[in-house]
Amino acid sequence: MPDHAGTERQRARRDRILQATRELVTSVGYEGLTMRELAARAQVSPTTLYNLYTNKDELLFAAVGDHMSGSLQEARALAPDPGYEQLVRIVEVLGVQVQATPEYAEAIAKALFQAGPEDALTRLLVLRTSQQCLPSLQAMADARQLRPGVRHDRTAHLLVDASWGCMFGWLKGMVPLADLRRELRDLRLSILMSMAQGEARRHMEEWLDSEPENLRPRRRSRA
Repeated sequence: MPDHAGTERQRARRDRILQATRELVTSVGYEGLTMRELAARAQVSPTTLYNLYTNKDELLFAAVGDHMSGSLQEARALAPDPGYEQLVRIVEVLGVQVQATPEYAEAIAKALFQAGPEDALTRLLVLRTSQQCLPSLQAMADARQLRPGVRHDRTAHLLVDASWGCMFGWLKGMVPLADLRRELRDLRLSILMSMAQGEARRHMEEWLDSEPENLRPRRRSRA
């Protein structure tokens, strides 16, 4: 029989390590992060930490990936079905999280901008996030909400690249933190509108003109 208690302990240890990683990245930056200090904060031995994660690059990859999974779940709670609304909610959640923990977001963004095109962090934050856009773009195409000839892969890359460009603008002081969520939302809506048609485009135009509302999960209607 599986050792459920052991599994729970392992999950708790993993969560503790990843949370400690995020806290240290926030306080000392990626360059200042050391495995020994992290082990002490997470209350594990350095040997245990190295057995689980080979180096701090692998740790950062795991910590950011865990955070991304939580963000995606939150966006899907707001917009359960793939489509343009889910694509917009994802960046809104990102904006809210950055506003809540700007030091952590700044450290991760700087690490990404310094990473090479083949680095794990680039693959996670650029390539994987682009792939996560594809089901929603396909759903839009199936509903005839996209203009004929729109390429999903190029559109997904454009959406992600534009969001990181907005983050770069925030890092450089060109986008105020208080405006970041709306900037991310409006930028993504503008890109999608340029490729959309019909009622979907009209709804996006109305959305673009509206003030951001509280992010609350939408209740599913019962059959």
